[in-house]
Amino acid sequence: MKSKTENILNVLLASLISLIAIGCTDDRDEEAAEETSNSSEFLTGVDGWTIEGDAEGGTGVIPNFSEINGVGNSGYIYAKDDVAGGVWYFVAPSKYHGDKTIFFDGKVEFYLIQDSSMQDQFFADDLLIEGVAGERIALRFDSYPKENWTKYQFFLSSKSQWRDESDNIASNNKIKRVLSSVSKIMIRGEFEDGPDTGGLDGFQLIEDNSSKY
Repeated sequence: MKSKTENILNVLLASLISLIAIGCTDDRDEEAAEETSNSSEFLTGVDGWTIEGDAEGGTGVIPNFSEINGVGNSGYIYAKDDVAGGVWYFVAPSKYHGDKTIFFDGKVEFYLIQDSSMQDQFFADDLLIEGVAGERIALRFDSYPKENWTKYQFFLSSKSQWRDESDNIASNNKIKRVLSSVSKIMIRGEFEDGPDTGGLDGFQLIEDNSSKY
């Protein structure tokens, strides 16, 4: 028969194990929540992103994933240019589709990196958001990504120089219409006219909280 002291120790040990298990579960749930909100931190995988254009063998393919060397040495996604002509993009998953007007006048933020000779960079649309009615808005960066992580942040309003399908400056009404029915978000992954590899990390849509205070 176990002594009273042994019984007490067994109860305390069981309680301690339960607390440790709960703590581990909470940590995993918190990480999962980061990946299912309006952000992609690439903690454990590609989070549904794909590639469109001449990289990794064609459109709709899954990008490569690295568990390290992202922003803060976390995970990130990347793709290698096939050098077959055209331009390739990172394409956001369906969780970013639909009515996103809550982010109007907020921001879109992400980090890019490139591995290339950096000798023959070229211009193209860098960030595109399309609506289900065929409307779209696009931005071109002021500078190319570097060989270390480069942060980009833009307003989802006319505070940033979005352009429409006719290459005219997009009005706030135009931007709101596109945000009301987002069907695609694309970020350019190649900037060199020649072999290159591009990476993406830390994508997020940020609400404008200035009017809430």
